[in-house]
Amino acid sequence: MSRQNAYDMLVGVGILGTGGGGDPVGFGKPMVDWDYQRDRVYELTDPNDVKDGAFIVCGGYMGSVNAFTSIGDMLEQWETRYELHEAMKISEKIAGKKVDHLVPFELGGTNTTVMLSLAARTGITTVDGDGLGRAAPESQMISFVGYGIELCPMPVVSKGGSVVIVEKATSPALADEIGRFAVVNDGGAGANNHYHQSGAQLKKSVIPNSISKSIKLGEAVRDANENGNSPIDAFLDIMKGQKLAMGTIEKVK
Repeated sequence: MSRQNAYDMLVGVGILGTGGGGDPVGFGKPMVDWDYQRDRVYELTDPNDVKDGAFIVCGGYMGSVNAFTSIGDMLEQWETRYELHEAMKISEKIAGKKVDHLVPFELGGTNTTVMLSLAARTGITTVDGDGLGRAAPESQMISFVGYGIELCPMPVVSKGGSVVIVEKATSPALADEIGRFAVVNDGGAGANNHYHQSGAQLKKSVIPNSISKSIKLGEAVRDANENGNSPIDAFLDIMKGQKLAMGTIEKVK
């Protein structure tokens, strides 16, 4: 995708993420600019084009970007130590094979962008899709669970340097709690990998084409704003929605 496509995607995932998944403006845009200035281009693969025998992992960041002094400091640190890449290498070691594609856990300014960045850094592609078509607060709230794909094994790499591998958990929710305990108590942020799956499993379980839909949505909103049209109407047109009510926020406390 072009850099403009990536900007439009950030608008789209910001809307579809419904307030979760990370900040598209404060985090997503700086990371897009950082990567594209270094010739890292984000590439998508349609789920239908993924080979049945391909090895795909899901993942993202846990904790808070406030664990870093600034976004610039975080991006600089990630040039020498990208926790998400470390988690992917552990996944490869566990599975005994290389990752062919990455798939984002959710739609959001952080957790979609970090997976696109990891794919660009490692020379692979990101599946045009995600695990639920929006953002969610916990790792088990995802379509992959409904199709019998195990969350574990789940490697977690904290900002502080700890590595925790949840080999098996009695429930996906427990695995998520273990991961959060690790990152909160060692640096305040960290990355994980989970939902190891084949291409055949992915095609049944992924929410397809959600990233390209986010690009189209962001482009439509941008076009509406540039031409003095309603971005809400543009959204409704792309999403085939219906306006139910309008209101004004008068006070936030």
